[in-house]
Amino acid sequence: MNAFRLRHLEQALELYHKLPATPSASSSASPSLPLDLFVRHYFKCHKSINSADKLFITSHLYQIVKWKGLLDFLTPPPAAWSSRIRTYFISDRWKLHSTNERLPPHLRCSFPEPLFARLEAALGTVKAIQVCNILNEDPPTFLRVNSNKISRERLYKFLLNKGVLVEKCVNSPFGLVLPQRQKLGDLPEFKSGFFDIQDEASQLVAFKLQVEPGQKVLDYCAGSGGKTLAFGPLLGNTGRLYLHDTREHMLLEAKKRLKRAGIQNYQVLFPHATPDHVFKKLRGQMDWVSGST
Repeated sequence: MNAFRLRHLEQALELYHKLPATPSASSSASPSLPLDLFVRHYFKCHKSINSADKLFITSHLYQIVKWKGLLDFLTPPPAAWSSRIRTYFISDRWKLHSTNERLPPHLRCSFPEPLFARLEAALGTVKAIQVCNILNEDPPTFLRVNSNKISRERLYKFLLNKGVLVEKCVNSPFGLVLPQRQKLGDLPEFKSGFFDIQDEASQLVAFKLQVEPGQKVLDYCAGSGGKTLAFGPLLGNTGRLYLHDTREHMLLEAKKRLKRAGIQNYQVLFPHATPDHVFKKLRGQMDWVSGST
């Protein structure tokens, strides 16, 4: 086993779980930064990690975080990330416990017990387990093509020529899908803003708004700007995009993504730095408002 990779895997796990916690729907605390953003920042701070190492670290980091509950149950004390990693890598036998009916269902699914209890109350035990198992599957990676810079057909051919396994989305006219996890962050096409990562459902939500050039759009729960990035090409760099979120670090990430995509017609409404009169002035001026529930 590569000691360099294991050292960074353990270090990343420790750092991620030391982040300030925010309450979650499971009545427990979860790190305040999404795991994908944390991984991105971690690699930026460790330039010596090459593409192959990044792929290894990212893949196993996600799996260990996902299965932490079950790994904790199966790992002898004292609980430490080095011990969890040992349990994870020493054999695949730990995975068999995900179907061990002698274990409580929340442990089999590696879900926080309070969250599983809520799912169980709403859906019943069997359906709750099915939902959790689906959520534990590795999802495909969806890309949204930036039509301001390139057509889907042209990017599709570019990626195929670079050896990237990619298919066209059936429902999203600007979507591509990668059946398996692949490292894309170092591709010139990504750095040039030709595409971004966004699940197909979010792409379809953005297109449902039927945004047209010259309109004003407020993405009130913008996060890191995924939907805003989908609105941008529909406006054709006309009109105005407004981004708001309670998490300022997410809005800072959105600004980076918008810059990479070449979108300039936007204004970020930082919650603690935007005067009340600005919000009052915008009231009633939007053609579309996007939010989350």
